[in-house]
Amino acid sequence: MDKYCHYHSHFFIHRSQFIPLLEALCYQRSDITYDNQQPFIMDEFKQSGFSVEFDKNGNINQIVLSETPEGDLDDLITPIATYVESGSFIELIVNAEDNKLKNSILIERWQFNGHRAVKEYYPVVLTPACSTKHCNTHNKQISAAA
Repeated sequence: MDKYCHYHSHFFIHRSQFIPLLEALCYQRSDITYDNQQPFIMDEFKQSGFSVEFDKNGNINQIVLSETPEGDLDDLITPIATYVESGSFIELIVNAEDNKLKNSILIERWQFNGHRAVKEYYPVVLTPACSTKHCNTHNKQISAAA
């Protein structure tokens, strides 16, 4: 099973999208109130290993992979993609257990276009001063492979 570490993200969901987002995640509209929308969303994202932050207006303005997910990330990303602001993205470092190239890593990127999330992969070559042990920090020493 692949292991993930947070690399970079730009993520935004407007508060007005919370009810339809929760309905897409199988919540009943009758169970959703103004006061429980954020806790429900936080719980859903936490189940996939993400923590979320809200801005002063109650919109989701940050998402960070804080734990290795136990399930398939697409189980969360696919149903919420319609509600995520176009241009948002999530990038994760994939540490595949069968990675035979010890001097490289793979970046998995979900790009949101307002309707769906497009998943892409980017190989990254590690420089001599860089390793994946710095997975949970913003590692500025990673250079994209040509």
